[in-house]
Amino acid sequence: MRSRAALRDASNPSQEKIAMKTITWSNALSVGVAEIDRQHQNLLSIFNDLVQAAENESSRSVVSEHISKLIAYIDYHFGTEETYMTRFRYPDLHSHRQEHRMFIRKVLSFRRDHAAGKDSLTEDILAFLSDWLRVHIPEVDMAYSRCFRENGLT
Repeated sequence: MRSRAALRDASNPSQEKIAMKTITWSNALSVGVAEIDRQHQNLLSIFNDLVQAAENESSRSVVSEHISKLIAYIDYHFGTEETYMTRFRYPDLHSHRQEHRMFIRKVLSFRRDHAAGKDSLTEDILAFLSDWLRVHIPEVDMAYSRCFRENGLT
């Protein structure tokens, strides 16, 4: 899934970074609810912006800006999902909410590490986000799709 590339960091010429691929929206990622699909597309866009920032060896402040944008957006998106889950009495609300909390803790940890100057942060956060987006949406989020649609969301 991930390939190694010898992209050199000017401050550490021996450092090797992971070259990540952007994620393109496809119907395989659709949960069949337009509002949620739009939000997932926005999450992919933020992820792809982070990939581009890493590939362009953008400054720490640019990467930090993207991480802050991600944190703000996931708060909004998870709030939307959890509001519907509560309203529709989704049976797996608790476990889904726990996954959201784990995700938030992990991203906040990445932000702290980034602020502290950890060199591997960009590749770590990209790997984590890529895995999350490729698994969580089509597997975990897809599980609530039927419940949402049966309650009138399309």
